[in-house]
Amino acid sequence: MNELKVDVEWNDDDVVRSPVREDTTFVFHRMTEATLSEVERGNPKAILDVACGRGIDALRLYRPGRLVVGLEPSRVMLDYARKNGGGCKLHLVQGIAEQPPFKAGVFDSIMCKGALDHFSDPLLSVRSLYHNLKPGGKLVIAVANFESLSCWLSRRLSPFLSVFRGSESRRRRFWEPPEDHLHLIHYANLKELLGSPFRLEKMEGVSLMWGFPYWGSLLERLPREVTQGVLKVTGRVASRMPFFGDVIIAVSRR
Repeated sequence: MNELKVDVEWNDDDVVRSPVREDTTFVFHRMTEATLSEVERGNPKAILDVACGRGIDALRLYRPGRLVVGLEPSRVMLDYARKNGGGCKLHLVQGIAEQPPFKAGVFDSIMCKGALDHFSDPLLSVRSLYHNLKPGGKLVIAVANFESLSCWLSRRLSPFLSVFRGSESRRRRFWEPPEDHLHLIHYANLKELLGSPFRLEKMEGVSLMWGFPYWGSLLERLPREVTQGVLKVTGRVASRMPFFGDVIIAVSRR
């Protein structure tokens, strides 16, 4: 096995750039709500949140009588999770998805939101997590799609749009994966990852055109009810055409 890269000091303070526009608020909200809805379906008794970060999602999933475990490699993020109150209700474990420290067949649902492309070995992670699921249990993955319609169009229009940007300093464009995204995950390879030995149940997209140049500033100029209507309509399109979506949510069963 290749040596696994693990950043035990990782911090999410710089994940979302300022200013936070309506399209950014929408995509993060919808990604969370859609992911948790899939995890909750069927009222699972034991849930694992992989790369749980600050433990916010795991805390939302907690119910009396339900086991909720957060797995996270970063001690910094685990400290945040404990301060957020997770230590009182959650079982927080330092570890990685490639080598989860759990017995086989423990969890009804496993979720991994926004982290699969950070892992050293996504395929090993998925197959390792498979063994932690009970028969019939499900794995819910949500991941940024850097082959979205927005990214695809922006890459091709970039030479023309640069005329309007003038001589601004070069910084990473939104369609370029950050350095801590070790893999490019998109519709086709996510579908392949969640195939055998899993049974791929569904894939849906979340949001359309997030980050496209001037899209967010345009939405801010519209009346709020119009902006929300536009985001909902484009969101429905993304849901039915996940390969175009800014985020892809996939559900597979053991």
